[in-house]
Amino acid sequence: MKKITLTVTFLFSALIYGQTISTFEAGQPGVDAVGGGIVASVEANPVMTGLNTSANSLRVSRSSDANWWALVNVDVVPDISIASTDTKYLSMLINFPAQPDLGIRVSAAANNNGNNAMITRGLNSYDASAPNTWQEIVFEVKTDGDGVHSFTTGTMFKIVIHPDQGFENSPAGQVLDATTSGYIDNIQVFDTNPLANDWLGGTSVDWNTASNWSKNAVPIATDLVTIPSGTTFAPTINATTGVKIQNLTINTGATVTVEDGASLIVTGASSGATGSILYKRTLTADADPTKAWHLVTSPIAGVSIVNFIAGNTLASGTTNTNFRGIGNYTNDGNGFNYYEFDYAGADAFNVAKGFAIKNAAAGTVEFSGFFRKSDRQISISQGTDNFNLVGNAFLAYMNLGTFFTNNNAVDRLSESTIWLWDPSANAGNGGYITKMSETDAAFEVAPGQAFFVSAGAAASNVVSFSEANQSHKTDTFLKNANSRTEIELKISQDNLINTTKLYYIEGTSTDFDNGFDGSLFDGISSDLVIYTGLINEDKKLSVQSLPNSNFDEMVVPIGLKAASGKEIIISANSLNLPNGITVFLEDRLNNTFTNLNDENFKVNLTENLNGTGRFFLRTSSQVLSTDFTELAGVQVFKKHNSILSIRGLQEGSKTGIAIFNTLGKQVLSSSFIATHNLDIALPKLASGIYIVNIETNNGSLNKKIILE
Repeated sequence: MKKITLTVTFLFSALIYGQTISTFEAGQPGVDAVGGGIVASVEANPVMTGLNTSANSLRVSRSSDANWWALVNVDVVPDISIASTDTKYLSMLINFPAQPDLGIRVSAAANNNGNNAMITRGLNSYDASAPNTWQEIVFEVKTDGDGVHSFTTGTMFKIVIHPDQGFENSPAGQVLDATTSGYIDNIQVFDTNPLANDWLGGTSVDWNTASNWSKNAVPIATDLVTIPSGTTFAPTINATTGVKIQNLTINTGATVTVEDGASLIVTGASSGATGSILYKRTLTADADPTKAWHLVTSPIAGVSIVNFIAGNTLASGTTNTNFRGIGNYTNDGNGFNYYEFDYAGADAFNVAKGFAIKNAAAGTVEFSGFFRKSDRQISISQGTDNFNLVGNAFLAYMNLGTFFTNNNAVDRLSESTIWLWDPSANAGNGGYITKMSETDAAFEVAPGQAFFVSAGAAASNVVSFSEANQSHKTDTFLKNANSRTEIELKISQDNLINTTKLYYIEGTSTDFDNGFDGSLFDGISSDLVIYTGLINEDKKLSVQSLPNSNFDEMVVPIGLKAASGKEIIISANSLNLPNGITVFLEDRLNNTFTNLNDENFKVNLTENLNGTGRFFLRTSSQVLSTDFTELAGVQVFKKHNSILSIRGLQEGSKTGIAIFNTLGKQVLSSSFIATHNLDIALPKLASGIYIVNIETNNGSLNKKIILE
């Protein structure tokens, strides 16, 4: 005789019936048949924590066979009758190293694959982000003849488990083999779905209050959650809460509020009427019209610009008071375009589209819409500039490294960089923060955070946002950077401040390293800018990564944009530099070296600055003087095939230049009195590689250029 256990359980505030089929303990039914290459044995529970603390469980693996229909057969004693109008729910706990394609048949003998024994998948799936943990999977069993969940006899006397079919899991494919095992335990049948957890809302608005739920427990990852209308309190997911559930149903008239800092992940299905999600984002404010702007997107669907303006108190324009603090970005040279208070068009917070937003007073802005599911894309393009303002499309945090992996198609992005606006940077003036795929792969982009990307040359160009790339964090828009060897240069003029960074990382080079170097964001003009340049390429970098060695040999061009007639101050903050290395700023106009470890560099400008050629950064273990070669760090690059640019020569020095092709034939020779920024017209030359030789009284320099 097989032992039968009747369990009386309070679920959904009602007394329901539950029958334990097997817990694989002594005296409980075990496996009475297997087929298709499955190997099964009752063994000690490998993980006695979480949902399952029983001593034993059923281990399943494979022999050499890999049949999709491989099965484990468990008897049901006594038989369970199911009326034609009835539905029951079969629950089991499983522990697998990855998501399996798990199915069951009922009322069928082992090896019977007839039409009266349909294979049924679970109402929920194994969460692949938490492998090797016990999770509950529930199957619907009924006799309505729908050909999906049904069987025709009306009596459940066998449960045939197909633990590893390999079709409908993600990623698809069989999980088990001769050395890889999964575990099954605690098979039960219930009258009511044990995964269902309904909001009661009689105690408070707090999602995390157990008494607000029908299971008297806060929903977990396997729960099927329903939010009915008409409850005393509507649920709020507070700022420190990350919610992950299987299904979410929000009835018409009901609302779930998600506060700033919270996150919501739904791994299965979601349904709800428009207006069923209220997402809040906390923004700073400032009376200065240039400050306290935020780059934001809507992580929920169905939010129109008209409703957003009406539902929030946005800042008004100062010159044109009809303007409101919301604008979209176009890369046609016009930058941000702002909406007026009486805008009545059809623009909306489309999927992953970013906007600039400014609040009239510090507090929240609210997005009212509905939950967004599935992978999403937004079109991007090249224009006057290649910048496109996009944003995290979901109500959970997005890993930046995974985002770049998902968008590494050829020519999709011109570089693996994003630019985020931090309104608190540069002493409250705000500034763009540059994040790259290799140096910032662990960075998490918050829900509602928008950022710029630079479009590549692909004809049909998109940025993709993967639903799988979601996680829970308790974080603000911007995370602190990881500790590394680095130098931050800061320039100030009047009340303006700007910064640039150099990272020193093993394996990088002095050329452009995609993912380690980040270009300067120049989609919006700024009055004060500092950046670094490359020796052999006309590229402005907000962040440049250099080798973590040979510090004395590296001379980095510094580019500035600053107004004449005012003092500029340049300072350095270094982190983890080798002992004895000093940071110097070289000024080739005044022929000076300033030890930035000891003092700031100060100078009153007599002309506008906009480019490289005058200032250079040196990292040295020696005391520097004007005896150092004037050619170190000189930039040589082509603007296009007819102009050669030379940046950084000593002002007034007598200089000669010669250009040779790869056969050694001289194709250009000239001499001149040098200036910091020099452009030389090239003769019409064939495509290919050329060597540029520069001669001065203090030395010579050879550089390679490529004409296309």
